[in-house]
Amino acid sequence: MKVKYFSDTDTALVEFADNEIVETKEISENVYVDLDSEGNLINTDFLRPNCSHNNNLIM
Repeated sequence: MKVKYFSDTDTALVEFADNEIVETKEISENVYVDLDSEGNLINTDFLRPNCSHNNNLIM
């Protein structure tokens, strides 16, 4: 597992696997998951995790 933070876009990416992404699903307004062809979780994207209404995401 790798965690990356991109300050220029205030985006956090949690990588679980290197499989090819075939689908992205919106979990909530600021949380997206990437899935492979078998429905396995590949990545999770947290948009604007430093925003005051998202503080529970980085705790």
